[in-house]
Amino acid sequence: MMMKIITLFLMLFVVMFAKEGGLRAEISSESPPGYSLDLFMSHEYIDNLYLTNKKEKDDFISLLGASFTANKDFQVSDLFFNYKIARSFYWQYSKNNAFRHSLSLKYLREFTKKLSLSFDNNFYRSEEPVEENKEIFREHKNKRDIYYRNISSLILSYYITRTLSFDIGASLNYYQDKNPDNEDSRIYTEFIRINKEYTRYFWNCSLNFIQREFQSDPQVNSWGVDSSFGYKLSSNKNISLNLSLERTQEMGIDSEDYWAYQGAIKYDFSPSPDQEYWFTLGYYYRDQDGTSDNDKGLSYSINYMKFYRYTTVKLSGSGGYRYEYGEAENTGFTEYYLLNVDISRDFSRTLRGELGGMYRYEDFKDEDRTDKTWEFYASIKKKFLQRLYLQARYNYRHVNSDLEGESYTENIIQLFLIYNFWRGQTIW
Repeated sequence: MMMKIITLFLMLFVVMFAKEGGLRAEISSESPPGYSLDLFMSHEYIDNLYLTNKKEKDDFISLLGASFTANKDFQVSDLFFNYKIARSFYWQYSKNNAFRHSLSLKYLREFTKKLSLSFDNNFYRSEEPVEENKEIFREHKNKRDIYYRNISSLILSYYITRTLSFDIGASLNYYQDKNPDNEDSRIYTEFIRINKEYTRYFWNCSLNFIQREFQSDPQVNSWGVDSSFGYKLSSNKNISLNLSLERTQEMGIDSEDYWAYQGAIKYDFSPSPDQEYWFTLGYYYRDQDGTSDNDKGLSYSINYMKFYRYTTVKLSGSGGYRYEYGEAENTGFTEYYLLNVDISRDFSRTLRGELGGMYRYEDFKDEDRTDKTWEFYASIKKKFLQRLYLQARYNYRHVNSDLEGESYTENIIQLFLIYNFWRGQTIW
């Protein structure tokens, strides 16, 4: 039955995607200037509720919620605010019923022509196994307990001259989970950065410190220096060299301290208003104290965006090493390679379709484990009347791990109904 539903959904999408498009769609994920209040409801089917590889359990989930958005440009400041609240209802496993909250706040304030302050905060509370923050890789498996995450950052910028600026900032990544198998964490980051521009050259250098605190595991601290040297080939074309070094120390008794070095070349080009891309290619090396068993490999990042008349194509990816701390699992130093592809097409003024996929490879250097993740999604969004939207979406996710019990496959079919209850330029 599940495969029949998936097949019919994909056949419908492929037929619509092959049609000749009309005018550009008015449907947009970006919030227009002003204030708005949306009411929404959704219904979805999940065939692997707890992301297990044996004895999978399926369920239907209904969702009712509301979303308020404020997006305003003032004389000396900019503000974006969005808050969502929803209640999930599980048809079979009602013990998982929960309130979901999501808050996003971005604020920029210019005190003078030289001094400005920016604040960014993202908070969410959920029982969903895959977090909404795409930079969090680890899933919440086996249970659907409530967890919280709040990521805040504050940056103060000062222009000493027109071509010389100074930034100082701090951020906090706060994570708390009701599942005792997942460890609560706090990650504090502070940095100082100097930026300098010349007629054809530019340069920046930053010094950062990261403190990672956990509920039971030993604290992990890092400090590093990062510097970039660039040359402006033309008004829309740059090339630069990035060099960085980082020292990581585990504060436990059996600590594994190390140095990490990385060098990369970056090239970015905007050949036209409807096309832009950049990519980096580099090499990293981890030198562990007291051992010759070190890690090394290639690093890269890519970002490509092309706007056609009715279609938008996005390609993005990155690879090298990352620190997987403060997630559902603290797997530590990890080599990874990631690639995302997203395609959207406007069939008419009121109809939009999207296709996308992702592949990720992870080699956990501090554990005897590698993971490979594939993901695919397809969605159709239709605008009815002036304020009513209907969206259908299918999502496939497969994880192949050489660690027993970590592999799984998940299929999700979702139906969303969104009603723009109110929109205006002022609140009153």
